Amino acid sequence: MAVAKHKQSHGLGAHLLQAGINHAVAHNTHFVWARARDSALDFYTRNGFHVYGDQFVDEATGMAHHLVMKTITP
Repeated sequence: MAVAKHKQSHGLGAHLLQAGINHAVAHNTHFVWARARDSALDFYTRNGFHVYGDQFVDEATGMAHHLVMKTITP
């Protein structure tokens, strides 16, 4: 998921994220995960995600990422 820089900080990312979580809940999923860029870690933690493991570099982009996960209740 990505939101254009000029559209960030307006709640669009949180809305998209919640729509994805709602879809997961509707399909009886117990957790969701993402490969979060370091610059997006605050966004994910504000939305209830926890960081797991060490930082890694995405081979396709060369950018630093972390695995983030959130437990959900279907």
